[in-house]
Amino acid sequence: MPTRRSGKICFANPHVAANHSPASPPLVLAASAMGVQTEITAAAAAVYFWARVAHWAVYLAKLPWLRTLAFTVGWICQILIAWEILFA
Repeated sequence: MPTRRSGKICFANPHVAANHSPASPPLVLAASAMGVQTEITAAAAAVYFWARVAHWAVYLAKLPWLRTLAFTVGWICQILIAWEILFA
Protein backbone atom coordinates (compact mmCIF):
# COMPACT_ATOMS: atom_id res chain seq x y z
CA MET A 1 0.00 0.00 0.00
CA PRO A 2 1.20 3.52 -0.61
CA THR A 3 2.49 5.31 2.42
CA ARG A 4 1.76 8.89 3.35
CA ARG A 5 4.60 11.32 3.70
CA SER A 6 3.86 14.99 4.29
CA GLY A 7 0.31 14.65 2.96
CA LYS A 8 1.31 13.06 -0.36
CA ILE A 9 0.95 9.44 -1.38
CA CYS A 10 4.30 7.76 -1.97
CA PHE A 11 4.34 5.00 -4.57
CA ALA A 12 7.80 3.74 -3.70
CA ASN A 13 6.28 0.53 -2.37
CA PRO A 14 7.57 -2.53 -4.27
CA HIS A 15 4.17 -4.23 -4.01
CA VAL A 16 2.64 -1.56 -6.24
CA ALA A 17 5.22 -2.23 -8.96
CA ALA A 18 4.60 -5.98 -8.66
CA ASN A 19 0.96 -5.42 -9.63
CA HIS A 20 1.87 -3.72 -12.88
CA SER A 21 2.28 -6.02 -15.81
CA PRO A 22 4.68 -4.60 -18.40
CA ALA A 23 3.71 -7.22 -20.99
CA SER A 24 0.76 -5.45 -22.57
CA PRO A 25 2.46 -2.53 -24.38
CA PRO A 26 4.98 -4.84 -26.08
CA LEU A 27 2.17 -7.24 -26.99
CA VAL A 28 0.13 -4.48 -28.60
CA LEU A 29 3.17 -3.14 -30.46
CA ALA A 30 4.10 -6.64 -31.62
CA ALA A 31 0.56 -7.28 -32.85
CA SER A 32 0.59 -4.01 -34.76
CA ALA A 33 4.03 -4.65 -36.26
CA MET A 34 2.98 -8.14 -37.35
CA GLY A 35 -0.21 -6.83 -38.94
CA VAL A 36 -2.47 -8.60 -36.43
CA GLN A 37 -5.16 -5.96 -36.16
CA THR A 38 -8.38 -7.75 -35.38
CA GLU A 39 -11.45 -6.66 -33.50
CA ILE A 40 -10.32 -8.87 -30.63
CA THR A 41 -6.93 -7.16 -30.31
CA ALA A 42 -8.51 -3.70 -30.49
CA ALA A 43 -11.16 -4.55 -27.89
CA ALA A 44 -8.67 -6.31 -25.62
CA ALA A 45 -6.29 -3.33 -25.72
CA ALA A 46 -9.09 -0.91 -24.84
CA VAL A 47 -10.46 -3.12 -22.07
CA TYR A 48 -6.92 -3.61 -20.73
CA PHE A 49 -6.42 0.14 -20.52
CA TRP A 50 -9.66 0.71 -18.62
CA ALA A 51 -9.02 -2.30 -16.38
CA ARG A 52 -5.67 -0.76 -15.40
CA VAL A 53 -7.38 2.59 -14.69
CA ALA A 54 -9.96 0.75 -12.57
CA HIS A 55 -7.19 -1.19 -10.82
CA TRP A 56 -5.48 2.07 -9.85
CA ALA A 57 -8.74 3.63 -8.64
CA VAL A 58 -9.82 0.67 -6.52
CA TYR A 59 -6.28 0.37 -5.16
CA LEU A 60 -6.50 3.92 -3.86
CA ALA A 61 -10.00 3.21 -2.55
CA LYS A 62 -8.64 0.12 -0.73
CA LEU A 63 -11.13 -2.33 -2.22
CA PRO A 64 -9.09 -5.53 -2.55
CA TRP A 65 -11.73 -7.73 -4.22
CA LEU A 66 -12.46 -5.20 -6.94
CA ARG A 67 -8.73 -4.68 -7.38
CA THR A 68 -8.27 -8.41 -7.95
CA LEU A 69 -11.13 -8.39 -10.46
CA ALA A 70 -9.63 -5.45 -12.37
CA PHE A 71 -6.21 -7.11 -12.42
CA THR A 72 -7.71 -10.39 -13.66
CA VAL A 73 -9.60 -8.64 -16.46
CA GLY A 74 -6.37 -6.97 -17.58
CA TRP A 75 -4.50 -10.26 -17.43
CA ILE A 76 -7.16 -11.98 -19.57
CA CYS A 77 -6.88 -9.16 -22.11
CA GLN A 78 -3.13 -9.77 -22.36
CA ILE A 79 -3.77 -13.46 -22.96
CA LEU A 80 -6.27 -12.62 -25.71
CA ILE A 81 -3.78 -10.35 -27.45
CA ALA A 82 -1.03 -12.98 -27.20
CA TRP A 83 -3.44 -15.62 -28.51
CA GLU A 84 -4.26 -13.47 -31.52
CA ILE A 85 -0.56 -12.93 -32.22
CA LEU A 86 0.23 -16.63 -32.03
CA PHE A 87 -2.79 -18.10 -33.76
CA ALA A 88 -4.25 -15.42 -36.04
